[in-house]
Amino acid sequence: MQQACEAFCLDVVAKTSATKFEGFNTTHGKAVLETVVHWCGTFKDDPAYLSAPSKAMWAISIAGGASDLCEVGAVELCAQLLERHTSTPTPDSGSAKCVEHVVATICNLACVDGAAARFDRHPVTADLLAVCRQRPALSLLEPTLSALWVLLPQQRPMEVFLAHSGLAAVVDAVTTDGCRSLNSQLALIGIIRVMTLSPTGLAEVSDSTAVGRVCDTLKQYANSSKGKDIIEQSLAVMHTLAVDAEAIDKLVKHDVVRVLNQLLGPKKMATPTQSGTKTRRRSSNTSGVRYQSEVVISEVGKLLKKLLSMSSARKQQARDIGMISALVKHIELTMEPRTLAAVSSAADVLVAESSDGLGQFLAEGGLESVLDCISQTTDRAALVELLRLLNSVARGSGGLVTLASAAHFDIEGLLRHAASTASPGSPVHKEVARLLANLDEDTVRSPLPPIA
Repeated sequence: MQQACEAFCLDVVAKTSATKFEGFNTTHGKAVLETVVHWCGTFKDDPAYLSAPSKAMWAISIAGGASDLCEVGAVELCAQLLERHTSTPTPDSGSAKCVEHVVATICNLACVDGAAARFDRHPVTADLLAVCRQRPALSLLEPTLSALWVLLPQQRPMEVFLAHSGLAAVVDAVTTDGCRSLNSQLALIGIIRVMTLSPTGLAEVSDSTAVGRVCDTLKQYANSSKGKDIIEQSLAVMHTLAVDAEAIDKLVKHDVVRVLNQLLGPKKMATPTQSGTKTRRRSSNTSGVRYQSEVVISEVGKLLKKLLSMSSARKQQARDIGMISALVKHIELTMEPRTLAAVSSAADVLVAESSDGLGQFLAEGGLESVLDCISQTTDRAALVELLRLLNSVARGSGGLVTLASAAHFDIEGLLRHAASTASPGSPVHKEVARLLANLDEDTVRSPLPPIA
């Protein structure tokens, strides 16, 4: 019987590995599913023979058969198999290998509509945390963390996770020697992000060492060509954490400002490509060097505004490390309105009421980039931030003179263009009016008539 089981299950693995199997909802396909689940139940107490059917069940779950497995009792079976593993005082290597397949299957099944609620009837969350506390090998830890990440958006699993000190368990597991991979750290950051979406979870994260873990992870992958997802998740966590001065101070203590500036710069690990004729408006990923994605740059800009706005010392630190130059580069390069709004707003924080900031901004060609963007942008949110930045330039020492010297720009035409994108009384019109109030006939080459 054991040999027949192994031969049958290994054949299933081979077929599902070769191509995505679409036949699970046929009569034959359902019979295959039921047979695999049957073998898993038959050998649930014998890891030596459970290996093949558990691997087959996992292979089916990633080959398009997760929802079909749920219909033949796989949810309940996986929960029982996991519970048996965690209740064993000293599980052997064979049991650990089987539970790798079981946990990876749980992760896939939990993505099926309604399956997560069925897992709630079993102590799956507590058992997954028990696996983490066993300090498992990376091959088991990665699917365990991923399964928690998928389950925790549900209310009951989150309650169990918090009640069982889950954050400490997952952080300790990932910091174990040999367990700090891209996948394990991504899942950890994902778990922390889900926690921050509830008041209780947010408070626990804020009071733990997890803040430092998120910052260190962002620093680790800031220049990695494979770090896009983990960077985006880390920035999302930081946004949620930065709710008050105390929380912002915790982030800043981990040198986040410098790391964010690093994210604004070119990727050090990227291979430069030959660029063609330079144009002022070009995508940040078609120039001679490679930058982070528009999503990342946008999130960096928004986070910088939060971190820098309330602290003169942090603003000066950002100026000292060359952040204005990096922001001007993205104002020049980006083609995405949300990114343009975010980096312009961050630049405004550093330029407003600062002669040093204004001097750096003008020296980097920031004024020309802003005027160029206004002429080509119709997005109202982006225009508001660009006009605010322009107002900060105009109010600064020497800013009006520099603005007047930009003779090759049709200032009146730019303001009329900006005003035409919105209705009277809108934020765009208010910023245009502020700028007109800063200008007079001696400043610009011709009088500016009222702009409706």
